[in-house]
Amino acid sequence: MNNLQEYKGHYGTVNDSDEDECLVGEVLFINGTLVYAGESAAEIRAMFEQAVDGYLQMHEEHRLGQVIAER
Repeated sequence: MNNLQEYKGHYGTVNDSDEDECLVGEVLFINGTLVYAGESAAEIRAMFEQAVDGYLQMHEEHRLGQVIAER
């Protein structure tokens, strides 16, 4: 499995969590921390997309400005 994924211009990681026996990830290059988890490749992808959509919706609703942090 590729450990980096992209959706709507945002990037996220995918890593194995031996402790939790699942896949975990974090959205990169944003202001703040946004993590997600799933038990399969399909589920971690869906959770990543849901996290990005929620992040974008929050920014739109609250007019928070810059969506992608400076790299």
